[in-house]
Amino acid sequence: MNITTYKRTKTPSLFNNFFNDFMTDFIDSSMERYLEQSWPKVNIEETEKDYKISAELPGIEKEAINVEFNNNVLTITGEKKEEKEEKEKTFHKKEMFTGKFSRSFSLPDTVDAENIKAEFKNGVLELNIPKTDNNISKKIEIK
Repeated sequence: MNITTYKRTKTPSLFNNFFNDFMTDFIDSSMERYLEQSWPKVNIEETEKDYKISAELPGIEKEAINVEFNNNVLTITGEKKEEKEEKEKTFHKKEMFTGKFSRSFSLPDTVDAENIKAEFKNGVLELNIPKTDNNISKKIEIK
């Protein structure tokens, strides 16, 4: 003889559905804001001779990326344009980043700005930022 256990299931209430939908939307929008604030993702490495910054920029053309160095701040900007959306497509989830981006990094005075090199390959921007030997100390006369 098999014994079958009877389990009463509760039908989700309208409140539970509303709450679950609200939380899902809240978490998704919070995650989107977080990703936008910290995109592109980067690695920053320091050696004795230089700094290296690697930025992941998948799906972006080299011509859409701009790198500037001004007042010891290195800024990477660009834009990832959205593909032409067709009306026949129905997205159930859309997480891939599109839009403008900007990341800035304060660098020390020992950076050789004239010799910064940038290379873009396989969706990764590699910046090589050499250091200088300008660790000049100077006594300042008080007048």
